[in-house]
Amino acid sequence: MINASRTSFVILALLIFGAAWGHACECAGVKPAPAAALEEAGAVFLGKVTEIARTKESAIVTLEVDRVWKGVKVKTVRVWAGNGFNCGFHFAVGKKYLVYAVVGPPTAEDKAPFYTSSCHRTCHLGDAHEDLKVIGAGTPIEDAK
Repeated sequence: MINASRTSFVILALLIFGAAWGHACECAGVKPAPAAALEEAGAVFLGKVTEIARTKESAIVTLEVDRVWKGVKVKTVRVWAGNGFNCGFHFAVGKKYLVYAVVGPPTAEDKAPFYTSSCHRTCHLGDAHEDLKVIGAGTPIEDAK
């Protein structure tokens, strides 16, 4: 009987708190269309993740930039990607991503001038076919001015 009560309590707590955690992200997975995302973003680029520095509240991702659509003029970029509880986007070292980022002043803590999240169209290169059809091939970083 005690185990049944304890199990019921755990299930109830998960339902209550799990629902609250599940709604932490305001966009609820709805992303703008590729053309709108390109227009809204302060920076759009294709890059390979070379490093991820994680804290309990964020992830600062360093990417080596290959191609640029807007907002980036350097070969190495740092992006604040949040974490799972604040709409963070999950990057993996060694993988390439099409990044749509908001440009903002770096904070003293992270020194990352860009921010992206699961609410932006940022995606793994293998999932970027629709975006690339709409926004084109971009410009190699060497030619970006």
